[in-house]
Amino acid sequence: MGVACPSGLSTIGGGLLSGAGGGLGVTLNSSFPITGGWEGDENNATGNPANITAYVLCAN
Repeated sequence: MGVACPSGLSTIGGGLLSGAGGGLGVTLNSSFPITGGWEGDENNATGNPANITAYVLCAN
């Protein structure tokens, strides 16, 4: 999962949010910058869908 900055903007930060649905079996493993955006990894041991949202902070 990942999210990108609009064209012409640079990534200055970001993160992930674990939402409802996964419960205690969902963990956020990492959150890291990528070229032009932000990405992360999660572990879902429940077998049920989980809501993970990536955010990126962009600037000129």
